[in-house]
Amino acid sequence: VIYLAGPAPQSDVFHATLDANTKTFAKPQRVNHSTGNAMAVGSIRGAQAAFGRGGRLHVVWNGSVVGPDGQRHSDVLYTRSDGEGGFENERPLMHLGMYLDGGCTIAADAAGNVHAMWHATPKDAPPKAGEAARIIYVASSHDEGATFAEERPLMATQGGVCGCCSLRAAALPDGEVVALYRNADGRNRGMQLLTSKDGA
Repeated sequence: VIYLAGPAPQSDVFHATLDANTKTFAKPQRVNHSTGNAMAVGSIRGAQAAFGRGGRLHVVWNGSVVGPDGQRHSDVLYTRSDGEGGFENERPLMHLGMYLDGGCTIAADAAGNVHAMWHATPKDAPPKAGEAARIIYVASSHDEGATFAEERPLMATQGGVCGCCSLRAAALPDGEVVALYRNADGRNRGMQLLTSKDGA
């Protein structure tokens, strides 16, 4: 189980494992190393996790981090289990977007590929562009999350993304990656399924 606890603007991420024999949960373990850097305000959804190669756990969440100006701002934060019962220091993944909302997601497979996805407004979007300008970004790793390439738009033409709705992704055993999100093209809102056969 992955969950948030604490004040909504500055919460923490916790992980707990259910023992299959005793049917009881082990003592929760804090995932984030920097206290209070998880955001759970308004429509922002909690942390998401996926198991990758060898059972390694990969976790992402909407972060609340202090920037160089001393002010808090949003970011996508990522960490993974360290193989020794703990988690590595979290790392920021978002560089191209702003107005992070809804909730991020993560997909991982047995080949060591990890894909973090979120939706945001591009930094070069016109002022007051609204939801029609929002796009889905993906940051991919091919070494079990040790390094990530810079995020890129998931599609050339997306037609907008609902700002308050989260998205979900999964890596399938045959190498496909799928993502489900709610569009916002100015005329209607509906669930959209994206399928990738080339590793996102």
